[in-house]
Amino acid sequence: MASDRFSGGSKPRVATGSFFAARDAYRKHPVISNNLRRATPGLGIALAAFGVYLFVEGMTSKLASSPAKKESHH
Repeated sequence: MASDRFSGGSKPRVATGSFFAARDAYRKHPVISNNLRRATPGLGIALAAFGVYLFVEGMTSKLASSPAKKESHH
């Protein structure tokens, strides 16, 4: 009796994973997935190179502006 109440009538039970798998199938479609990587080829390499440039520029400007002992002849 109690199992009749919770069985849901004549509908067969579906596993939760397959329930969500059918609704999440669109996420694996090639038009939707991985578009950013294909739309911006070389962006990762460009960002890494720009980061290296900023680091080197910062270090050279820090070394150039460090106080050096200069004698003034005024």
